[in-house]
Amino acid sequence: MFLFRLYYEIIDYKQLVKDDTAMPIYYGLVDLFVEVENRSSIGILLIDKENLKDVVKWTKKLWHIHHRINLFIQDSDDWGTTDFDEYRHQLMEISDMVYESYERGEKNQINVLTDLIFATRAQDCGAGVTSIALAPNGKFYICPGFYYNSKGKEKELGDINGKKILLDKHFLKKSASEPCIDCSIQNCNRCRYSNFIHTNEIHIPTDAQCEINYINAELSNILQKKLNNNGYLKNYKRINDRRVGKYKTILERTK
Repeated sequence: MFLFRLYYEIIDYKQLVKDDTAMPIYYGLVDLFVEVENRSSIGILLIDKENLKDVVKWTKKLWHIHHRINLFIQDSDDWGTTDFDEYRHQLMEISDMVYESYERGEKNQINVLTDLIFATRAQDCGAGVTSIALAPNGKFYICPGFYYNSKGKEKELGDINGKKILLDKHFLKKSASEPCIDCSIQNCNRCRYSNFIHTNEIHIPTDAQCEINYINAELSNILQKKLNNNGYLKNYKRINDRRVGKYKTILERTK
């Protein structure tokens, strides 16, 4: 059974934060200030290399509104060394903020750190495996990104009037990607769209994706051990000593 994804743009933040089922999308929140009586559950924060230095500041503000933040990077394949370093720095500060929230009993969450702590199996975005996208033109795609790109638009899977969807789900799984088979990262988005646009292979990731996920995993491991050593995960039975290891490029992993 497939889930059809719907993407939308949020305009009225003040109205939406009153609804626990809403999932507001934020971008450019330097001056954001919203007064709410009750925090809604999830907010989506979009970042890029131009606003990396503001991620900690935005996260602090959004945690006053949402219990959980889903952080998404829009241009990771354009990042350079300084961008990865800045991202690591920002995430280290956010990790400290997560720990402090546990001390206060709030237990704030952010997907790039806390999801790995509680992951019981390898996960990714699921595009083409657990979900597909139905576009306005009546055609199916692995995800919405393919529809909005002329190159990706050629990768249609069928249309709404057809009897079959041309999709090999096994080809899109981690087990079909040589660089990913032995990877220890448990929570990697493995963006099929980015793979196709930048490597011409749907199941081969870009180095940028991998480096970011290594950073996430390394800092998540540190946070997990800190929380566990101080008794904040005492009711959580699955504490792993995951070994992330040194980051290797795609070429180094496929030699």
